[in-house]
Amino acid sequence: MKLSVRTLDEAARARVLQRITAIAEVQAAGFNAWITVASSHGGPMLMMLQRMRACARRRAGFLAKPV
Repeated sequence: MKLSVRTLDEAARARVLQRITAIAEVQAAGFNAWITVASSHGGPMLMMLQRMRACARRRAGFLAKPV
């Protein structure tokens, strides 16, 4: 199973990962199974925000042009 979660800061990311792991462990134990949780961090959030802002500006400029 794969899961994608995005957070805005490291503290929230750690807490979310902790909770996901705890929930998955309880669910697995209920089925007499085990789990392995692996996580990887994507690119820095600020880089994504810069690209999103640039895209929004281009879009806003296009929509604001007179017809």
